[in-house]
Amino acid sequence: MRKRRRGYRKYKFTEKTLSKRGITALVLALLSLVSFVVMVVLAFRSAGNLSIYIACYGILAFFAALAAVILAIISLKEENSFRSIPYAATFLSIFSLLIWIAVYAGGILL
Repeated sequence: MRKRRRGYRKYKFTEKTLSKRGITALVLALLSLVSFVVMVVLAFRSAGNLSIYIACYGILAFFAALAAVILAIISLKEENSFRSIPYAATFLSIFSLLIWIAVYAGGILL
């Protein structure tokens, strides 16, 4: 291993930054997934008898997942930004959106 000289510092010579849209999309996708888990737990505890306010909360979580998908796709197209957060946001937001679509499709079919 190389000995470090006195005054040696690690410098990062890059222009890349973290994508703010990607971080926002990741947070929205995580909030949508957490709200899904909370709603499933509440539905099982109340034997399916939830109020209309909880249903409105679910619709709001669906639109949050939709906004997360849009923001994640936009953040993938940004130049000079790290790609790990936008890819994670894209995966989680599409997963969350598909879960909400499955819940509403199942509700319509039953």
